[in-house]
Amino acid sequence: MRNIQIQSGENWVSLRPEYKHDKLLKLHSVDSSTSDGITLTINNALTSTVDEKVNNYSKLILTDTNRLSDLAEVDLDQKEFPQQYTTYIILNGFPNKTGISKYLKVIPEINDIPVRQHVTGDITINGVYHSSWYNSQDIDDNSIYFELILHDENNASILHNDNFVQVYLTTIGPTSNDLTFALSGAPNNIPTSDQKFQYIIDKNSGRVVLYRTFTDGTYYITTTNNTLTARQMKSSDTTYPLDSVITIVPQDRTSHTLKLLNNWVSYKTGGDQNNLNINFNKSYSDITNNYILNTQYIQISGNKLPVNITPLKNQLTPEYNQSRKNPFPNYTPCDHREYDMIFSGTNQRRGSDKLYLGYNSYSTDIELLPDAVTYFHTPQDMYPYKRINVNDSGLIEAGAIGGDSPIVSDKIFKKSADYKYNTPYGAPTSEETGEWLCSWLKTNVSTQWDDSTTYNENIVVSFDGDVYRANVTNTNIKPGSDLTTWGKDITISPTCWVDRYYNPEHYTATEALKIENQYNEYSSKFSYIVETLGAEKDYVFDKVSDLTFEPGCLYAYYRVGPKENKITTKSLDRFLVHEGIEPTLNVDGSQYINTTDELLLDGTKYIQTTPLPYTKNSDMTISFWLDSDDWTKPIGSQIIGNYTNNGIGIFNKENITPYIIIPAVSSTEIYNTDFQHQLSIPVSGIPIHLDGTENIHIINKSVSGNHILQYDVKGLLLEKTELVDGGLSPSSTFQSGYIDHEDIYLLDINNNIYKYDVDSERYDQLYRKKPGSIIGKQTIPNIDSPKTYIHLHEDYQYRINCDTYSMDLSGNIWFAKNKNIYKYSPSPQTGTNATYTNMLPTGEYISLVSEDVGYEGNNITLPGDGQTTLSTLTENWNGQYTDNKVQIITGYNSKPTSTISLSGGKPAGTPITLDGMKTVDNISGIKCDYDNNVWVLVDSTDNTKSKIFKLNPDRDVLYSSSLSAIDTTLESVSGNSYMDIVTEFNSTGYQSYILIIKQKTNNNEPQGDIDVIKLDLDGQLISKNSLNIPHLDGLNINTLYNITNYESVKQIHKDTINRNHIILKLRYQSYFDTDKTYVTHLKYDVSDLTPGYHSFAAAFNSIDSNILLYIDGNLVESKTSNDPYTGAAYKYTTTIHNPLAVGTVPYFNNATLSEAINQPNHHKTFNVKITDIRIYNSYLNHFKIKTLSRERRNIQPIKLTLPTGKRSYIDHITKIYKHRTPGRKAEKINIDIISKTLSGNNIKTALEAKLHTEISRYLPANSSINNINWIT
Repeated sequence: MRNIQIQSGENWVSLRPEYKHDKLLKLHSVDSSTSDGITLTINNALTSTVDEKVNNYSKLILTDTNRLSDLAEVDLDQKEFPQQYTTYIILNGFPNKTGISKYLKVIPEINDIPVRQHVTGDITINGVYHSSWYNSQDIDDNSIYFELILHDENNASILHNDNFVQVYLTTIGPTSNDLTFALSGAPNNIPTSDQKFQYIIDKNSGRVVLYRTFTDGTYYITTTNNTLTARQMKSSDTTYPLDSVITIVPQDRTSHTLKLLNNWVSYKTGGDQNNLNINFNKSYSDITNNYILNTQYIQISGNKLPVNITPLKNQLTPEYNQSRKNPFPNYTPCDHREYDMIFSGTNQRRGSDKLYLGYNSYSTDIELLPDAVTYFHTPQDMYPYKRINVNDSGLIEAGAIGGDSPIVSDKIFKKSADYKYNTPYGAPTSEETGEWLCSWLKTNVSTQWDDSTTYNENIVVSFDGDVYRANVTNTNIKPGSDLTTWGKDITISPTCWVDRYYNPEHYTATEALKIENQYNEYSSKFSYIVETLGAEKDYVFDKVSDLTFEPGCLYAYYRVGPKENKITTKSLDRFLVHEGIEPTLNVDGSQYINTTDELLLDGTKYIQTTPLPYTKNSDMTISFWLDSDDWTKPIGSQIIGNYTNNGIGIFNKENITPYIIIPAVSSTEIYNTDFQHQLSIPVSGIPIHLDGTENIHIINKSVSGNHILQYDVKGLLLEKTELVDGGLSPSSTFQSGYIDHEDIYLLDINNNIYKYDVDSERYDQLYRKKPGSIIGKQTIPNIDSPKTYIHLHEDYQYRINCDTYSMDLSGNIWFAKNKNIYKYSPSPQTGTNATYTNMLPTGEYISLVSEDVGYEGNNITLPGDGQTTLSTLTENWNGQYTDNKVQIITGYNSKPTSTISLSGGKPAGTPITLDGMKTVDNISGIKCDYDNNVWVLVDSTDNTKSKIFKLNPDRDVLYSSSLSAIDTTLESVSGNSYMDIVTEFNSTGYQSYILIIKQKTNNNEPQGDIDVIKLDLDGQLISKNSLNIPHLDGLNINTLYNITNYESVKQIHKDTINRNHIILKLRYQSYFDTDKTYVTHLKYDVSDLTPGYHSFAAAFNSIDSNILLYIDGNLVESKTSNDPYTGAAYKYTTTIHNPLAVGTVPYFNNATLSEAINQPNHHKTFNVKITDIRIYNSYLNHFKIKTLSRERRNIQPIKLTLPTGKRSYIDHITKIYKHRTPGRKAEKINIDIISKTLSGNNIKTALEAKLHTEISRYLPANSSINNINWIT
């Protein structure tokens, strides 16, 4: 035999596998040298192979099961270009961000001209103010975000995309040692040399320096005043100037390698499919797989072995399903296959052209179809188990449908017969009766707890095998960890499979399957028999199931499906008092003929039910389905119901303002929003209105004294209460009032507050006002406005001495006084963007107040020493800093022991003024819209000219215009002014708009002639009408306030204004005390629901006065009456006793609100479809509502996974695909055409036809055009 000497590097080369498709992916390998000088490359993937083959010029290797992280990692140290990061650009932010730090910000434009302006600081362009100061910039604004592109080690570009154009930061010059900058497009989107910068970058800390080198020197980007500039390097400079250091988003890497994890992820189910949340309890990380490594050895170069890596399907069952039922307890539950063989022919040049793999599995899937009985035998070998209890089988987790009786639940039957060798029944270990033993899935009202859902009070959840009820609304608090948050509910049985037994002397088998709410828990058959002997009354009972899956036995599974669901729904018809979408009416009241089972609610039609029969008590259930393409958009006010000032209603938006209420000299006049007169109430006073069609309270002063008069919106006097409590006398006078759902607050001319129950008008003798100070009075003590208003926010009743005011949704009070505007922030962290660095004792805090014409942003420091009172500290500060005052809310005499520091607002020294407002002008109105923008109406002293401003919360001017400049029709308007906001559903849908009233005068006497001007929230004219309102003769409209009720509904419904909700509203009425009524609300945010149909249900149980709201069959909120003794007091609450309206707001006497106020196109429901409306005169429990919620759902088959012992299978690989993003994500495409000039329909049609013809030649197969959109 010939001996050959092996020498590494000469005649011996140890191959190192590498992944040829991605240079960043590194396979774990290590070199090992022997004592003989032989170097071997040891690769993790190849150290534990289970099979290998050579044929077709390829090497095939099957690895053992490995984690992907053990085989490979991504090497982040490789310098691959280009690199691209999304980042903001902050100037003057090094080493720390301060008051002079500012973003580079692009001025937004809506056009396709590839040029954009920019700002660093603040600037006014075409009358519009733009700001990018660091302290006040909205960080969600796309205008401050750029792409930093590193082309190579030396060159970088800055790109901004606003969905219309892409622009690059571009240098101009240098000229006369001056380099300027612009934002402009690039040819073919390839940056030119003027759009490339040299750079120095520290990715970890988020710092970059950008510069350009020219023949006359180096220029560094910095900022001067409000724009980008460049600083030329001086000969004396040894490094870059510090003010050229730009702050960017850090690209921090704590590791230079990226660990590759192969995770098996399960998502939480629910209506919000737009934001899928991982269910960590059912997901598994870093799972193991077999891998196929293949290489064509002809490609070997040097010591490099190029390989492909293909993960195999270890997580699929032999039937190619996903499952968590791996039968072995020490294995990952989602693993089902172990590959061990390659079948590709013998080791030869030409083997099989197909690749086959052998694997072993230990489980099998049995498919259980809906609306069918599936008969099946269990495997003869169920290793490693002898038997499996049905509650451990995974059927519940697989999606078995449960209920409160077997008739509406999934059921499983087991043949109890022992004829193993001569029948197909197997050998069960239970009693051999020869009968079928039935088990059914008994569920409860609970849902499975997870850490991301917000659970309202009384919601029931399941957790770790127990049932808990929420004591308070909470998120991410585990049941059992906090007894004050969750209480264990022992009255509700856990979800489980149970066996049903019945006494045949009392029930047939069919009847026994229908009995609900039977449950007995026991530990063994013997104890169960002992406990139930003599219990003759238990004709039907259930117990935790004994049914087991045993080898070779015969079973039958019945799965509830659409047919069974329909039968169950049909069985509820005996309670049905209305079904379907008829009668449907047009807005003029004529009949609308619908040819389908669903109705599009588009503002032109609605449903009016006839009087509902068989309504004896208040029990009821309302069920329906709604379909929306976008659940973030408002759809209507009252969607379905009969709520006026009592009853029940399901709402979307409650903040509508259908009435204008004017307190005339001797009466109270009610108009619609077009100023058409509706009603005259023959008493004068202060009108207070809650919302919608609720009652109106008028605070009336007469010779006999003060009274609260309660009228409905038809003008019927419901109640009159004399105000004598609390030291009131007939001579007492009130100046302002406020209302919420529970109480009325009245403010007299001595600034005393009186609190009354909203329904009974009972005086609250225990009430104590808070805070103790009056806003606007202590701040500006030398100037008193003639009126003080009362306004509620959370637990506070603020008194505001001012000319006019408005509160935004953040709780800031904006008020005008002595021609100045003030922003008052009544919260523990207050002021314009103010923050505390030291807190006062609990319940004691101060507020930052700064004038519009003064300066804000100065740091406020109150040096607490434990001896000086807070009152003295604030007096000292206010005396020294008159433009940046501090006001105490509570705690006048407290003695802070440490320094109190506040900061915020714009940089000190920046004045806040309304551009164009003269010192002699008057502020006639101020209103905060739903976006917290502030609208200010300014009039000249002679009332001949008016100007309107729109400010953002930081008082930057977003819009300003004189009325005459808005539209030529407004040039002649003059007189007294009033401004308000109206919110309504009209022919355009959901709309809020500015309402301005200009009142004519004659010798300074107010007249009834007015101009009514409506502006949208962009300041554009909607309409202008000249009217005569006789009731305004002699009444200066500038003295009125909140005549639309906008200010009240904005605060009462602030939680549901800027998110889309479904709200269930009911007024409880006590049977024993007619004055005892109150309103309850159940609400659920539907903004995150997936587009399409969802089921909704509302139910009322008069026995315990429990009201419940369901969405998609899930209980989302419930409440019980506030009666401490019995819910029966509200047994006869009005619910469905009156006909219901669908798609419009109801009114009294079966009319609609739009009919009553003569606005036929108002207060309708928009942009949704409705179907399957059902109204029951019975309270349907959770399980019946669950059945209704499945009506339009596709009930899928489920899989029962059972162990089989070891079985071998063959897997056939026909194609291998690269793991990459597909070339297209959908078969349909949209085309957007941006054009200012193409407006004719004929040319648009012709161009669309041409596009369809031409583009179809280039589209991939099975692709087509979806829509062509024209953008102007």
